[in-house]
Amino acid sequence: MPARNSEIDEFRSLITDLYRDGLTEPAIINEVFNQTGNRFKMRTLQRRRVQWGLARRQVQSTITTADLRSDIQYFFYNHFPSDKTLLRLLRSIGHVVNPAGLRRIRKSLGLYKKHSKEEIERAKQSLVAYFQGDKTLEQTVRSQGRKLNAVTVRLETKVLLPIAASHDLIRELYPQDVKARQRRFQQHKGGFVTPGPDYIWCVDGYLKMRFFGFEIYAAIDAYSRFIVWAHCGISATTQRGVYSQYLTTLATNGRMPWFMRSDRGMETLMMAQAHCPPDLPNAEPHTCYNWTTSTENQRIEHWWRQWNDSSCKVYNNLFRKMREDGTFVASNDAHRVAILYIYMPVIRDKLAKFVQVWNKHPIYPDPRRPHLCASFMDGVTFAATEDVIEAPQFLSYTHLRKCLEAHAEAGTEPRLHLLPAPTGAYKWDAQ
Repeated sequence: MPARNSEIDEFRSLITDLYRDGLTEPAIINEVFNQTGNRFKMRTLQRRRVQWGLARRQVQSTITTADLRSDIQYFFYNHFPSDKTLLRLLRSIGHVVNPAGLRRIRKSLGLYKKHSKEEIERAKQSLVAYFQGDKTLEQTVRSQGRKLNAVTVRLETKVLLPIAASHDLIRELYPQDVKARQRRFQQHKGGFVTPGPDYIWCVDGYLKMRFFGFEIYAAIDAYSRFIVWAHCGISATTQRGVYSQYLTTLATNGRMPWFMRSDRGMETLMMAQAHCPPDLPNAEPHTCYNWTTSTENQRIEHWWRQWNDSSCKVYNNLFRKMREDGTFVASNDAHRVAILYIYMPVIRDKLAKFVQVWNKHPIYPDPRRPHLCASFMDGVTFAATEDVIEAPQFLSYTHLRKCLEAHAEAGTEPRLHLLPAPTGAYKWDAQ
């Protein structure tokens, strides 16, 4: 049913933007209908265009700058948008660009979306060279699925290759790893259906490296499987730490979930109180917070497995070996400071990159429910040394450890010690 003529004024801002995007009037009518469910007659739209002082085609000439070219490359590799979305992103940060100019610049930069067989073969050869020269990247792609690998390869190597071609190459290079993943994921999984995004956030900590001073805590949206936050630090799993992470996320995103879901760890108490404050009428913990066992918190537990296999297993194995052979002694402050100084930035960088890669996955429609979202964040220097894949940054760690041990034995100031993890929970909150 056509909308009333007066209703078109409610969508003036949207229609103006569509005119400025260079859309034809039939395309504008269809786009407004797709976004709002309201359809207007062509004559009504034309009368409003004249009243609002809009030209039929408001296409500005593209102003080509070095910043524009750089931003096109950045968004293309990091966000994989359509030309329509890319155009909006560029205009939102102040660039003057039209659709034809965007296509021209994108192609001049070699950023094509369709590839010939010869181009695909050249890209495959480039990837093989990358894998041979970067063992860390090779280890990552051997442990990930095809969609994660497609994003990882594009972000890390800037090689443009379709998902199917990328997976064919990895299956050819590492057939045993691909078969192992297929066997592992043939298990039947139970259903997990949520009404929509931000209905349930599942939170949990990753403590496999806690003995060495690294604590990781994260939250995942149960509907979209996007990571809401991920934090790596020395006190990520204390009540104060989790409470602070939760409030910071709410302030940054400007939204909160209906339910929170976690295991029964003590670190969740302050977060639960903040999520369901007792001063609200009829507020009960079970109405907005769901405590369960770790094994039932399957969304975040599955993500921890992906994170471990993809990015963290090499560090777990290295730290375990260091502990067994005495290279790391937990009671020695020099060892603890050295391992945190060398590896904390590395693990944080790995975590941030993995979250970036993970959050690129599409949200596919489910025939059993409405499709609500189609898509959705001067220290000591060392000589550069070549890392071994089984022991990355190990030589830097041993060098710094020796320097710190000599400093501690000499008794010079300042004295070597670790900062205590912030604790106190409710007492701290009351202050």
